[in-house]
Amino acid sequence: MTGSPLVQLYCKKLAPSNLDGFLHAEPDHVGWKVNLAKASHDDLSRAAEAGAAMTRRLSSLGIISVFLLHPSTDAARMMALLDALRPDIFMASAERDVGTLMAVKASGLVGGVMVPVGIPVARNSLTTYDPVEEARRYAAVADWFTTDTITEADTPDRFGCSGRTSDWPALRAVVDAVSKPVVAAGGFTPGNVADLWRTCRPAGFDAHTSVCTDGLPDRAKSCAFATAVRALS
Repeated sequence: MTGSPLVQLYCKKLAPSNLDGFLHAEPDHVGWKVNLAKASHDDLSRAAEAGAAMTRRLSSLGIISVFLLHPSTDAARMMALLDALRPDIFMASAERDVGTLMAVKASGLVGGVMVPVGIPVARNSLTTYDPVEEARRYAAVADWFTTDTITEADTPDRFGCSGRTSDWPALRAVVDAVSKPVVAAGGFTPGNVADLWRTCRPAGFDAHTSVCTDGLPDRAKSCAFATAVRALS
């Protein structure tokens, strides 16, 4: 890999009203989430309207939109919302299955939408969970992978956004084992991205906890994170 890794900023509460908190960092990707399990029809309609507005604005600035649907298990409902949103990238949530993701990718409704898959990486190497095996299981459907930390309180179908780092040798094993790009997430800050970069070369770095304040995008924090990532080469 040559050049600096990409910068991906994520916020669960991202909305048109607070999007500017990320834009000054000039990220490569910006992501947000809709909870399908809890959303009513009206909730989804409002989410689609807000998401489409953000996608259009990001696109006008040359920023790629990443849309996380949780859970990623209802193909028909997912495709209806993705058809309304038309994001550049659909991020599969931790609660997913290969068959549903294959159906979404094969659908003409969302043709051309890329699908990264999140891979949980434990906080220490003593766990019996194998992130490389999980990545290989989704290799046929994933356009790339995003790793994130699975803590002792998490499960393989519910993890991420803890702000805690994972076992970096295990993260490196994923980067080395798959042919698809890997975006590294899990407790990354301006102060530690260079440390992982010396260990392996992910395609990019994702941040949520370290670039938000009170759950909302923070301009200063996101700019500091983007600057640190772009200093890598």
